[in-house]
Amino acid sequence: MSATSKLLTLVWSSASLLGAAACGPERKPELIEHRVESCTAYCEVQLDPVCGKGPWGFEDVQDCVEDCALPGGGYAWDWGPQRDGSDACASEWLAYEHCVTSLSCEQQQLYFAIGPDTPPEERLCWDEVMARNNCAAAAEADDR
Repeated sequence: MSATSKLLTLVWSSASLLGAAACGPERKPELIEHRVESCTAYCEVQLDPVCGKGPWGFEDVQDCVEDCALPGGGYAWDWGPQRDGSDACASEWLAYEHCVTSLSCEQQQLYFAIGPDTPPEERLCWDEVMARNNCAAAAEADDR
């Protein structure tokens, strides 16, 4: 190996190490603390292999909780996040979570199996779902 090749290898290696050090460890965004408890309760039910949907797009409960409690998670959680960091629909979301987590295992199976053609009067927690959805839609419109 020539002296030039050795020098280039040394420079390249040093630059790679410096670049990696400058980036530091990957940091996850912080969870919104007031969401964590209800997100955990809901995700445990939703991902339950017997009563809920099972994995359904999340690797595990922690993955679901992180998505639910992050600012701007990937799934439509309908918290109604506001610019000031508050959630316009926290009370509606908590009522929804309480309704779903209070259902018996058989009722949860029915709830998570509901299809788009199921009439509203046959849907469990329908009032809570609609209150949460309507609040989130209004909050999004108000926040524009």
